[in-house]
Amino acid sequence: MKKKIAGYLAVVSLIALFTVFANYSGFESEDNEDFDPAVFNTGDVNILAFTSPYCSACKNQEKIVDKLQSEITDGAVFEYVDVTKHRKVAAHYDVAIVPTLVITRHGIEIDRFTGRQNEPEIKKVIEREIGRKYCFDGTMC
Repeated sequence: MKKKIAGYLAVVSLIALFTVFANYSGFESEDNEDFDPAVFNTGDVNILAFTSPYCSACKNQEKIVDKLQSEITDGAVFEYVDVTKHRKVAAHYDVAIVPTLVITRHGIEIDRFTGRQNEPEIKKVIEREIGRKYCFDGTMC
């Protein structure tokens, strides 16, 4: 009986491993067009929330981001990026772990949070950056 269970677990592990490689090893994704980082280069503070539908920590982080998005309505743009569908965007921002929040302004990364974070810390950084004035070259004026 133990050998049957061990064999079954080995097969399930191999299937899970194959599924992970099939999802991340260069198969066609939904972002076949050239990625243009200018999409996220507004004058506002941009919060890019990199997530995956298979990530339980992402679902918890999404609740926090949704709450912040409802509270901070001026000066910040929130965008969700599903790394399984938009690999070029994730590669451009060097996202290897989800959930990851990348905070940018004028296309320049200001801060990054990897893993599940608490709301007050994220909110503090976003509000600090909304209040700052930057020149077009990314330096503080």
